[in-house]
Amino acid sequence: MKILSCCPCSLAMMAIIAMLLPASVPAQQGSWDIQALDSADTGGTSIAIDSSDKPHIAYVGSHTGLKYASLSDSGWNTQTVEAMYGVGLFCSMALDSLGRPHIAYYDPWRWQLKYAHWNGSQWVIQTHPDDFETGQYCSIAVDSANRPHIAYESDRVGLMYSYLTDSGWVCQTVDPTVSPTRRMHKDISLALDSGVKPHISYNKMYCGLKYAHFDGGSWSIETLVENQGTHTSICLDSSDRPYISYNAIATLKCSTFNSGTWITNIAASGSVNTTSIKLDSAGRIYISYKGLSSLKMAIWDGSKWSVQTIDSQDGVDLGYNCDLALDSANNQYVSYFDIINDLAKLARWRPAMPSVDSGDYNGDGTSDIASFNREWGLWSIMGLTQIYFGSQNDIPVAADFKDDGTSDIGIFRPENGLWSIKNISITRFGSSDDYPLPGDYDGDGCSDIALFRNTDGLWAIKNITRFHFGNQQDVPVPGYFGNGIMKYVAVFRTGSALWAIRGLSRIYFGMARDQPVHGDYNGDGTDDIGVFRVDNGLWSLRGISRLFFGKWADYPVSGDFNGNGTGDIALFRPCSSSWILKGLSCIYFGSRVDLPVSGNLIRVNP
Repeated sequence: MKILSCCPCSLAMMAIIAMLLPASVPAQQGSWDIQALDSADTGGTSIAIDSSDKPHIAYVGSHTGLKYASLSDSGWNTQTVEAMYGVGLFCSMALDSLGRPHIAYYDPWRWQLKYAHWNGSQWVIQTHPDDFETGQYCSIAVDSANRPHIAYESDRVGLMYSYLTDSGWVCQTVDPTVSPTRRMHKDISLALDSGVKPHISYNKMYCGLKYAHFDGGSWSIETLVENQGTHTSICLDSSDRPYISYNAIATLKCSTFNSGTWITNIAASGSVNTTSIKLDSAGRIYISYKGLSSLKMAIWDGSKWSVQTIDSQDGVDLGYNCDLALDSANNQYVSYFDIINDLAKLARWRPAMPSVDSGDYNGDGTSDIASFNREWGLWSIMGLTQIYFGSQNDIPVAADFKDDGTSDIGIFRPENGLWSIKNISITRFGSSDDYPLPGDYDGDGCSDIALFRNTDGLWAIKNITRFHFGNQQDVPVPGYFGNGIMKYVAVFRTGSALWAIRGLSRIYFGMARDQPVHGDYNGDGTDDIGVFRVDNGLWSLRGISRLFFGKWADYPVSGDFNGNGTGDIALFRPCSSSWILKGLSCIYFGSRVDLPVSGNLIRVNP
């Protein structure tokens, strides 16, 4: 079996990797929401997303044993699965077709593997029948018949694999321990392919990174890396090809198998602890991992790796026991442990909201409820039309590009910088690092094509100007802050809650990780600054009001939905495809993979 590796300087090898790994797709734009779930002990976290895009998390509670939390429309529901201090180590969870959790975990007091599942009314707990001193580094998967499969270490036997049948557990020895050495196999990760055959990555003492696969008759085992390869994680693509993430001497690596060859490349350099790997429907590879003292995410976009810091705080050691899951819209969720504050935490990727300069699609003086389907490029404008314009990975843009008082629909295609405004124009302006922000930046009544590049703070307004304003920590928030006629360049700094409005003001308002929500909330014709606090639903509008409205997974939306000239507070809730307009109505419109493309009214020059 061939094993190839590459370094950044090897152009030929990068070409091979590009052919084997998914095609290039645009870099993601957005920010991370962080939420502290519960007091916890180190020992493991595990996350899964159900068919309604709700997260479920297993973790070791603080002095309470194994716990389980799930998010519903009414908030988080927390249960104690087994109340015994220390129980729940190496917890690994999967959901069945009914959305019910199955958890494998280790009981350190009895030195045994345990299995718990929710039957719809209560937790059913089994002690696995395998030999004494079993269950460390366990990993679980559930098949389409809702049967659990578990890989784990048996101190006396070796790497084990078992699955539950109507007549009980069937156990197989995958890789035996060499006597008298014990606890040889660690960092075990299990995945099932489309034929319900197991694939396992693991580290074997004195050997290195191993990959085991059952073909229906026997196990085959390969050594990918000798004397290296800790903190492994495995996932499979739609063709059942394995992808494995792991640590190799302070380097995060990713290996994939194709046509008889293992291809390995470097995802990130530096300290690496726990890793968790997933692939999304667009072909991106995501690896969450613990860095030196922070939680990070490495992303392969089809041509290169990039690294994001998810959570980092001075003096706080973050990211232990991290686990990664994706929802139906490819948004990432990471569960992890904060060792300094003894907290189980959850990080959720919140995609950047589409740039809607105006949301009045028929010129009647009210904001319309509208959404854009990211998978199909479908625009749905309530009561008006449904139209396909754009494709997967396009970013929708809506603005008045022809100065007629109605919003025009368009898309920005990051992969090639294409702007396509329906029935108006097609042009190229920008790159995959840019985010589109159309608006009337010169006050002539027509929206201009504009971009923000957060890698260096570049603003580029087509045929008008280019300048640098902001940095990588900033969220672009251009708005009609001055006289209400011309759009001002502005940024919100998520780490410090600084609002910097170019040529106008610098104001600290909000808290770190708040979502900026600006709009004309008092009807004076100019935008007001405000924030939405994702962990408790607080809307704080500077100088106007403070109120609680919404939940953690909601998208805040501002627009004049009743036509009274004042911005209304509104939410789009993806999990239920509902629009909730405060004091007005609740409307079900769109789908879970949609993004809201409603917004403020068009400014009309006096």
